[in-house]
Amino acid sequence: MGHTVAYCYFRFDNNYIGTPPDQSKNNQQSNYNQHSAYITSLEMVCDSAWYADSGASSHVIGDSNNLTQKSDFHGKDTLMVGNGQKLSIAHTGFAQLPIRNRKNLLLNNILHDPDIEKNLISISQLTSHNNVFIEFNSLGCLVKDKLMGVVLLKGKLKDSLYHLDLPATINQSPVEVTNSFPSSTSSLAFLCNVEFLKSKNIEYVNPNSLVSSKETWHRSLSHPSSKVLSQVLNNCNEKIKLNSDFTFCDAYQYGKSHLLPYQVSNSHASNILDLVHTDLWGLAPIQSTSGYRYYMHFLNDHNRFTLIFPLKLKSEVFGVFLQFKTLVENQFERKIKCLQSDMGGEYMSFSEFVKNHGVEFRHLCPHTLAQNGRAERKHRHITEIGLTLLAQAHMPVKFWWEIFQTTTYLINRLPTPILNLSLGSQAVKTRKSFNKLKIEHQALPLAPRQSTKVKAAPPLTAL
Repeated sequence: MGHTVAYCYFRFDNNYIGTPPDQSKNNQQSNYNQHSAYITSLEMVCDSAWYADSGASSHVIGDSNNLTQKSDFHGKDTLMVGNGQKLSIAHTGFAQLPIRNRKNLLLNNILHDPDIEKNLISISQLTSHNNVFIEFNSLGCLVKDKLMGVVLLKGKLKDSLYHLDLPATINQSPVEVTNSFPSSTSSLAFLCNVEFLKSKNIEYVNPNSLVSSKETWHRSLSHPSSKVLSQVLNNCNEKIKLNSDFTFCDAYQYGKSHLLPYQVSNSHASNILDLVHTDLWGLAPIQSTSGYRYYMHFLNDHNRFTLIFPLKLKSEVFGVFLQFKTLVENQFERKIKCLQSDMGGEYMSFSEFVKNHGVEFRHLCPHTLAQNGRAERKHRHITEIGLTLLAQAHMPVKFWWEIFQTTTYLINRLPTPILNLSLGSQAVKTRKSFNKLKIEHQALPLAPRQSTKVKAAPPLTAL
């Protein structure tokens, strides 16, 4: 036959019988015409619940009424169960698992056999046709959205089987028996399960029992912190079960979140000057000793090598860019191919100049500063290290430009974990000794502590 039921061209043709395969190919074709469904249970109970089965190659159902759409099956494929027995396939179809406030999960290519007592969900089929993943533990299982990690369905471990709790059956109470027959097959299944458990002297466990009592109190008291919740429960002498471990609340995280997280980018340009990030820092709260209030940095995306230039006014941005362009293109004998900025007002003055010289000018989407993350993080790196050096040397903050310049020089010559601890300064061809840095450090004009001429520096948090 060479194909399965789901891809048969004569699947909906009731008159099609098919041609028997050659006897010599029976052993070979048998590998392709058998679907597996492996499940082990001590008791077979009549219910319409769904059970997660990692050993099933297809979804299997015993009651065809649970199928949203079905069609008779006339092929020769069989269904092999755990004991090796081969069962015939009566119908095929599909169904949906209802999800509260979300799109239902699709169950495609469901195989129906009346002899099946349990409805089995194939894990491989569920994750292939839906953007979900499943977590298993000793208490149950969780079906989560692959993109957001939101819990879509919960399942509990029942008779060593993972029973999925569907929203349509959660919190259902037994239906009163009247002269008319209930229209919902799930209600009959619920009654059947409850009566069986009572006959075995087993207490019925509500599916919501997967939620610990501590989590229930957390939800009822408007999601307080763990410390506040513990204090309230202690004051009320409320006893919590020992297994009530609750450390994470999905709803609270969504309530506190203002933006969706950005994906971490590990990309970098192939060569020097293929991509240059730039940004302007300022207005500095304290004017430097040379009268500067801004600085502008250029970050090479290939090796993270950084150059910074001081500015007194924002209007000097275009002149600084020309100075940087002439310097790097002369030193590296390469042209700048792409320039990326946050497209602030200071960059509008030379956007046409950049395009006329064959440089791609990239900018961010509105209100998405995270897309310029490398330039923003470089600002933070320079300022934090610079303020640390100022605090160590007990120097006034007005020397911020001299310290920021020294900080950038040192950062370019230190290994960076972003490049697997390789040197960011690939432009330096020779290996320089750090002894020279020590001599320069000793020659820094640091003011002595006992000198009364040095004014006290303002708080470092001003920057």
